[in-house]
Amino acid sequence: MLNNSTICVVIVIFASLWVPNLAIKTDANILYVGGGGEGNYSSIQSAINDALPGDIIFVFDESSPYYENICINKSIILIGENKETTIINGKYENTITILSDSVSIERFTIINDYGHGIVVYSSNNHIYGNNIVNCDLGLYLINSSNNTITQNFISHNSVGIYIESSSNNNIFDNIIFSSEEWAGVYFLFSDNNTFSSNFVFNCRDGIIMSNSSKNLVYKNKIIYNQLCGMDMWGGYGNKICCNNISFNGDDAITCYSKQNFISKNSILFNEEYGLFIFSENNTISFNVVKNNGKDGIFVSSNNNKIIGNRINSNWGRGIYLHYSKNDIIGDNVFVNDSLYMRNSVKNKVFNNTVNEKPLVCLEDKVNIEVSKVGEVILIGCKNITIENVSISNVDVAIQLWCCSNCKILNNDMARSNEGIYMSFSCDNIISNNFISNCETGIYLEDADANIIKENVILNNKLGVKLFSCDANFISHNNFMKNKRHASFIFREIDRYPFAFNIWIRNYWDRPRILPKIILGYYCKIPVINVDCFPLFMPYERCL
Repeated sequence: MLNNSTICVVIVIFASLWVPNLAIKTDANILYVGGGGEGNYSSIQSAINDALPGDIIFVFDESSPYYENICINKSIILIGENKETTIINGKYENTITILSDSVSIERFTIINDYGHGIVVYSSNNHIYGNNIVNCDLGLYLINSSNNTITQNFISHNSVGIYIESSSNNNIFDNIIFSSEEWAGVYFLFSDNNTFSSNFVFNCRDGIIMSNSSKNLVYKNKIIYNQLCGMDMWGGYGNKICCNNISFNGDDAITCYSKQNFISKNSILFNEEYGLFIFSENNTISFNVVKNNGKDGIFVSSNNNKIIGNRINSNWGRGIYLHYSKNDIIGDNVFVNDSLYMRNSVKNKVFNNTVNEKPLVCLEDKVNIEVSKVGEVILIGCKNITIENVSISNVDVAIQLWCCSNCKILNNDMARSNEGIYMSFSCDNIISNNFISNCETGIYLEDADANIIKENVILNNKLGVKLFSCDANFISHNNFMKNKRHASFIFREIDRYPFAFNIWIRNYWDRPRILPKIILGYYCKIPVINVDCFPLFMPYERCL
């Protein structure tokens, strides 16, 4: 063990390097706790009681563990000999409570079976290089500002770091692990904090940010948490930049907070959504959103900007706009993914590509011909012709919402969730298309009086699905090698049995003489439609 004079020199040099903002006196006293030195204190609290502001208290590990509840009410530096072996155990009450400004705590293992680890009610403190384990709240800042918290290992607490009504704190280079009861980090009514270069993993939620604004979350790894990587409620103007938020058991980011900037993050392999946005005026830019279990980016709100993202192979939709308006969707690159819009209007969609082809989104347009595209979305359009396009590996190749008198002719659609999806649309023609290897080849929802004819519908899980549709004419199509060729559903509010669709002269995978029964449901009651005159051979024009 070093003698006291050698330790004195080391501590003065160390303190001058690490805590320049503390008011350290050049003639600062060094008080020793534990060990066998003459005049050493037997408890940390007794040394604190005798210390003067600016003094250094050095705690030997020889007498560890120290079973104490420490209260610091003066500006001192508290240093442990070795963070692995210098242990303070508070048992049932807070292990360390800091009431004074400009306190430094370095190189301890801090344990508490039921209470909190370190509770800070003051400002300008420095908490560096500690293990904080098995506490309720590992580190609790309340009404506290301008603290520096760095290079701590914070594990197996209910909450690793809890920040309440605190601002301008700098939290960086910490490891926060296994806060399985609640969260790795919890911000509550706390603004203008910086949380950077930390590793947050195997917690219940990685970071929860509640009614907190203008915080910077930067260059962190937030991975393998049980639920969300980040959960944001209330507040505004937070910047979430350059983080890796991946492999979490729920969403990467759930956002009920407005005016945030979510930029340049890697959002990969999360079990649920990449980003779930339920608030307005957020900017989501230049993120990589890949291989998430549901939608890459789900938005159900207005006035958001989704710019310059790379969206790749998510299991749900690439970007899903749900009851959203006045959003800007621009310069995004979709790979094996696409944009899906439901009950969403007046959005600006421009300069996006899908599998290296243009994404075409038209709203309230008439008399336009569309070709050479990677995806087509029509909203409130009339007399649009989509012809001779080849679209594959997307969520929905062609979408129509509230459209009429449009023609979808001679196209090839493959390996998508839906080849064609049409809702609240009437008097359209779908003809001479080749639709293969999709979840659903053609899906009509609340769409009446459309014509589906002379298509090859091949090797899909479901060839044609009609949901709450009336008076559609389905004729001379070749249904071949689909797991299920066709189905229909009427809801209780529909006019069934007075509503009906006409199936006639389709080829149903094999030669037939007898009528083809098509099974559907009225509510949950099985009902049937019939193709009374199925074709004996495939319709030749489509071959």
